Amino acid sequence: MAHFGANTFYELLIAPRSNDEDGKRREFILNVILCGVIALVGLLDIYVFRYSIAKETAGRWVPFVAFSALFLSFIGLLYASRRGLWKPASYLLIALYAAGSTYSLYKWGFDLPQAILGYVSIIIISSILISTRFGLTITAILCVITLTIGSLQARNLIDTQ
Repeated sequence: MAHFGANTFYELLIAPRSNDEDGKRREFILNVILCGVIALVGLLDIYVFRYSIAKETAGRWVPFVAFSALFLSFIGLLYASRRGLWKPASYLLIALYAAGSTYSLYKWGFDLPQAILGYVSIIIISSILISTRFGLTITAILCVITLTIGSLQARNLIDTQ
């Protein structure tokens, strides 16, 4: 029986495989983020499944199938990163985070703290994983999205729950 310890976990899921030093650093950070996200989203997926079975919060939550697809997407990003595609995986991670936070902002309102904190995380992650210039570009895009959704909600053109 093979021994599965911390070193094996590190080598399989986190250890960078890039050749250049900057690529190794960014790949390592991406892998750590993805492993943490996979663990948390996996637990939340179980939670969403439990409530979807109980039908206690019908219509208020993200459907279980959609949430499970998000969970599988993060696993796919880690797989891509481990195969040397850490840069495209970084862009897709940022896009997934942005889509989730924007959906939250749209669905539950402009003043939802989790969506705003999600945007802050996206800005920081994009600056670290890609570049500072890309982080500034993402900041501008997210500002436009936030102001647009906030404006539409203030005019009651978007109905929030």
